[in-house]
Amino acid sequence: TAAALGISIAIWGGPAYAAADDWAALLAAAIILINALRLMREPLHELMDAEPVELIAQVRDVALHVPGVRGVETLLARKHGACYRVDMHLEVDPDLTVREAHALAHRVKDAIREALPAVEDVLIHIEPWPQHAETAAGPTAREAQPR
Repeated sequence: TAAALGISIAIWGGPAYAAADDWAALLAAAIILINALRLMREPLHELMDAEPVELIAQVRDVALHVPGVRGVETLLARKHGACYRVDMHLEVDPDLTVREAHALAHRVKDAIREALPAVEDVLIHIEPWPQHAETAAGPTAREAQPR
């Protein structure tokens, strides 16, 4: 449309309006460039592993509502095809056995996958709660011994 309009103005306006065709071509090129950038935005974010902020907030909310979860320390998500993969560090009672912590991690994973079908897989690492209380007390007896 811009090219047709520019050519028409250049033909009907005569030599004084010869530049109208050039300006119309620049306008058409700008429209094409703007549309190309708009179309590239989402695939480029996927290629660059842009953080899906809304999904991360939803995953955090689901995890925090599972009984036994005291906190979420780290939470990362990335697109994998049409789905997402989530990596998270859950903070739990430090007195849980390995078996209990493992079962809790599975309950969290199942809850997330049920609530958010776009999440294909969840990798969970267990952290003791509160983590800062252990580090503030100094090294443990084993860490303080010379090697």
